[in-house]
Amino acid sequence: MKCYPNPVKDELTIDYAVENEGDNVFIAVYDLFGQKVAEIANGKHAAESYKIVWNCIGQNGINLPGGTYFIRMVSGKKTVVQKIQ
Repeated sequence: MKCYPNPVKDELTIDYAVENEGDNVFIAVYDLFGQKVAEIANGKHAAESYKIVWNCIGQNGINLPGGTYFIRMVSGKKTVVQKIQ
């Protein structure tokens, strides 16, 4: 998984690949306290590469304030975390 630009301003691009056909992919954003503030993807994916553009809006429908966040992707048995600002 690759997230850019970092630091992010208005939109964050997330590139990721799914290795196994039909793997469930879960991508979410967490704050420094470990609270989930946004869910970006959740569902079965084909084995290929993907690109998502996220608008930095939280679960409450409001733009997230500036700060440090963590993008966490779980795909099959693999978990990847990337810090963004």
